Amino acid sequence: METGNGTHTLWLDYNNAGGIKCGTEYCVYPTKEQGYTELEMLVMRYYLKYGIDFKSWREEYCGLHCGEQDLNTFIEIYNEEMERETHALRERY
Repeated sequence: METGNGTHTLWLDYNNAGGIKCGTEYCVYPTKEQGYTELEMLVMRYYLKYGIDFKSWREEYCGLHCGEQDLNTFIEIYNEEMERETHALRERY
């Protein structure tokens, strides 16, 4: 998404973990936790709508201007997060 691995201005200044827009402007969240929660809800909506058809996720998220490399990067980030979550669950149980 848009966080630049935690270095992007949207994350640092707006607590916006996903480049989420409110109309034509980027949303500003009061806390990083709320910004991340909004991203989680967005991902859940896409998952419920498209499953793991990431090309459809990206088309809805950024229209037709996203390139193939952007899609590949998104898939890599998704897979890294899923691995991290799986590892965390295994640690708990």
